[in-house]
Amino acid sequence: MARISHLTRLFQAVSAGDWGQARVLAKTIADAEDKAGHHGAAAALRGALTSTGPKLDDPPEGTKSIASLFTSQPDVLTLLPPAAQLADVELSKATRQSLNEVLKEHQHRHVLISHGLRPRNRLFFHGPPGCGKTMTARALGNELGLQVYVIRFDTLVGSYLGQTSLRIREVFQFAEAKPCVLLIDEIDAVGRRRGKLTDVTELDRVVISLMQQLDLANPSGVIIAASNIPNELDTALLRRFDLAIEFPAPTPSQIRTYARREAIKRGLTLTNNTQRKLTTAKTFAEAEQVVEMEHRRILLQKV
Repeated sequence: MARISHLTRLFQAVSAGDWGQARVLAKTIADAEDKAGHHGAAAALRGALTSTGPKLDDPPEGTKSIASLFTSQPDVLTLLPPAAQLADVELSKATRQSLNEVLKEHQHRHVLISHGLRPRNRLFFHGPPGCGKTMTARALGNELGLQVYVIRFDTLVGSYLGQTSLRIREVFQFAEAKPCVLLIDEIDAVGRRRGKLTDVTELDRVVISLMQQLDLANPSGVIIAASNIPNELDTALLRRFDLAIEFPAPTPSQIRTYARREAIKRGLTLTNNTQRKLTTAKTFAEAEQVVEMEHRRILLQKV
C-alpha cells in the first residue's frame, strides 16, 4: 500500500497546482505498489496516469486553467460533428414531446435546482437501427450548445482484466468535468444481461462498472445510451437511466420528408426515379443512401 506520507504530499501538490511534482509522486506510489507485489494495482495506476494526467512538460502554473487540466479527452472518445436543430429531425409526436421536455428542463435547470431537483441527464434511446437515435443525440447537443462525444468500444474494451472498467471510469470523469453530450451508442455491445452470479465474467464486470458509474456520475451535460435491442440489455442497467425514449420505425411520409430535406441541403431536386427508389427505404439511413447515390450520379455527370 502507498505510504500516507506519499499520499499527503501528492494531495498537497494537487492543491498547489504543482502538476509536475504531482506526477512524480504518482509514479512513486505506483512503483511502491509494484515493489510490494501489487502488480495489478501498479499497472492500473500507471495506466490511469498515462491516460489522463497532466504531463511534466505542461505550461507553467497559471498558464492553463485548472479545469482544462481535468478535461483532456480520453482516447476512447470521438467528437461528432454538429447536426441539425431538433426541429429538423423527423420524430414521432411522443418522441418529440419527451425530448422537448428534457430540453426545457436543461434550459431552465436553475428553476429545478432551486427546488432541490435536477434536470434528467441520463437518457436511454431505443428503437430499430437507422431511425434517428444518433442524429437526435447530435441535434440535442446542438440545441444545448454542447459538443457530442461517442464512445469507441474498439478502444474501450481492453484485453486485460479490469482495464475496461478503468477506461469507463475515465470517460465518466471526463463527462463530469466537461459539459458535453456523452453518447454510449449500441450500449448492448457491453451491457448485455449478466450470467449466473456464481460465474462472473469480464463482460459482467463491465456491466457492473457501467451501473456503478451511472449511479455515481454527476455529468455536467447529458449522458445518452442508445440500443437497437433493448430486450437484450441488463434490466438493472436500464433502471439507472432517468428516461427511456422510444424511436419507432419511421413512416413512409417521414422518410419522404427527410429525403426532401437532405436533397435541399445538397442543392438537389429528387427525380422520379429517385423517388421510386425511396419507396423501398425503411429507415432514414436507407433514405440518406438513396439521396447520396443521386448526388454522386449528378456530380459525375459533370466531369
